[in-house]
Amino acid sequence: MPVHLMWILMMTLVSAQASGATMNKCVHANGRIEFTDSTCPSGATEIPDKSKEPVRHIQLHRNGIDSISSVTLLAGSKEQSGATDGTGATARFNNPGGIASDGKHLYIVDTGNQTIRKLELTTGKVSTLAGRTSKRGHKDGIGEEARFNIPQGIAIDRGNLYVTDVASYCIRKIAISTGEVTTFAGNPGTSGTTDGVGREATFNYPLGITAVGGNLYVTEKSNSTIRKIEIATGRVSTIAGRTVLVELDASAVSHLLIKSSGQKVLSHVSGNVDGIGQDARFGSPAGITNDGKNLYVSDNYNQNIRKINIATGEVTTLAGPNEANCAAGYKRKCPLGLVDGQASEARFSYPEYLASDGINLYISEHSNNTIRKVSLATGEVQTLISQQAGSTRSKEIAHQLQTLWGLAISNDSGLIIADRLGNSIYRLH
Repeated sequence: MPVHLMWILMMTLVSAQASGATMNKCVHANGRIEFTDSTCPSGATEIPDKSKEPVRHIQLHRNGIDSISSVTLLAGSKEQSGATDGTGATARFNNPGGIASDGKHLYIVDTGNQTIRKLELTTGKVSTLAGRTSKRGHKDGIGEEARFNIPQGIAIDRGNLYVTDVASYCIRKIAISTGEVTTFAGNPGTSGTTDGVGREATFNYPLGITAVGGNLYVTEKSNSTIRKIEIATGRVSTIAGRTVLVELDASAVSHLLIKSSGQKVLSHVSGNVDGIGQDARFGSPAGITNDGKNLYVSDNYNQNIRKINIATGEVTTLAGPNEANCAAGYKRKCPLGLVDGQASEARFSYPEYLASDGINLYISEHSNNTIRKVSLATGEVQTLISQQAGSTRSKEIAHQLQTLWGLAISNDSGLIIADRLGNSIYRLH
């Protein structure tokens, strides 16, 4: 069948599913909430939905995921935190953060437990891959012999996981097959901005991480820079943003331990400036992902999404307030809020984790407790679920989730989300 006819047929089916139908809300025993235009399945509690919105099933097409119709609990319980391995709702987490997937498993940074967990997607079985519950520190080793110090971001590449170990100022490597943990880059316990190979390099609160083209890219929240690590060699370089040596004036730093004038210290140069490489400025970058050619960064304090061309190092603002918007803001701060729209017209409130399907970015905002979608082609922003705005269905789903955090793309064209304070992992359909 010609491509254009397949496209017309697919869109006709989507339109037919979305038109004219009304729905009931079905609450399943495992916590899943489903909206359907038919009778709820056996065992589910049926609650008539007053909004009577048409059912719109998720379709992955030219617009990517354009609606969320239900939420399924994969593992954990919002009633209780913990560190229990188990299946589905019997497992326990403690402030889960970053998520990576190999298509068959999820690898979850269980930040509060200082561990890395593994979740089998077909069975819901949860096990602990590395680290020991509540044993915080920095130690290489196999499985529970290893120690982490506030792990946060996670990426997967060729059978290995790479984790940002925030308070150790390091990037850790985990062999999935054995659970062996090693320090891949950074000097444990030493913060800084030094480029170099392996432990010669230093970081200052590395947070987000993504893998593409044989390299890792890391956001540094405190340095407001983006770092690159060559996986083959462990060589670290700074590709965007800048840290400089500055003279300290005693009268300006009386609140610091360093009192005397004339000392030089490293200080990051923050801001909201587009440019190439070190000419660009960030304001505490957090999440990072890629589409193979570009990096996308949630610039947390600038309330926007930045795009970095990997080949050229050029940094631009994809969505949210640009440099001019911020310059005109109160005390030159970037405006924030919950506003959908085209590129610089849109507003965010402390965007955090990112995921991409190659068509759009999906962004968790813990301040708004929302999931937003940004078109990679146009920068247009849409709210998918929110407690504050959008459809009744979107609000119902958002109310089941306490704090939206880590994100990943699911094989069934849905989203995986870590509910940090709800201590659970969900699939959004």
